[in-house]
Amino acid sequence: IYLRGAGQQTWKLVEEKLKLTSVYWDTEAMPEGMTQLRIIASDAAQNPADLALRHEYTSEPFAVDNSPPVVQLAARRQDDITIVEARFIDRVTAIRGASYSIDYADHGLRLAPLDGLFDSREEDSVLRLDDLAVGEHVISVQAWDQLDNVGVARVVITVE
Repeated sequence: IYLRGAGQQTWKLVEEKLKLTSVYWDTEAMPEGMTQLRIIASDAAQNPADLALRHEYTSEPFAVDNSPPVVQLAARRQDDITIVEARFIDRVTAIRGASYSIDYADHGLRLAPLDGLFDSREEDSVLRLDDLAVGEHVISVQAWDQLDNVGVARVVITVE
């Protein structure tokens, strides 16, 4: 098994002489970014040289993404409405979705991106809340990327 990251010309040997048909690969120690694998299989050790078979496969580039999206929040009161502006940024893969909760309840209330579709590494969303009771409120926002890494941020609002 060989590995090559984006921008690299040379394949690096990761494992050799495996006898397994599947391998567990923990990517947490890998640098993030686009990566390719090359797998070379041979039965030369079990066959005469003239009957040995060899096959090689190179994967399409795929993402190694271990970090969660960054969630940036800015909140303000405008008349009787609380406006929370959210920005989601991921270093490697596209943002896939976002949700919010108020005072640690109502988990999973979905947010919509301003451009209509979560499909890029940077997305923006605006949440307008007009029915918050008087007092302190915690608004938590979470976003997840294509590989289900989750980032969370919160903002505290006081309604008078």
